[in-house]
Amino acid sequence: MTVTYAAATAPTVTITTPTASPTYSTNISSLTLRGTASGATQVMWASNRGGNGIATGTTSWTASGIVLQPGVNLLFVIALDAAGHTTTVTVTVTYTP
Repeated sequence: MTVTYAAATAPTVTITTPTASPTYSTNISSLTLRGTASGATQVMWASNRGGNGIATGTTSWTASGIVLQPGVNLLFVIALDAAGHTTTVTVTVTYTP
């Protein structure tokens, strides 16, 4: 008999670059997010202005080539664990060309 236990808690995820703050302003149209996660098997990103992708790495992850639209862009970073639990963090990026 094989017994498999699912994780009791969701993974953790943080954004560290370009800021650990919940807001960021830039005049550059492309952005790279970096951060850390614990207990995650995958880290993904999505934007409310279009676009999504899978970050490289999990414990230390990078999501590059994120295209910003002029104005406010909500960027969501989602950590997923093997049991299907998710944790989402958000950074609000204001892009002024």
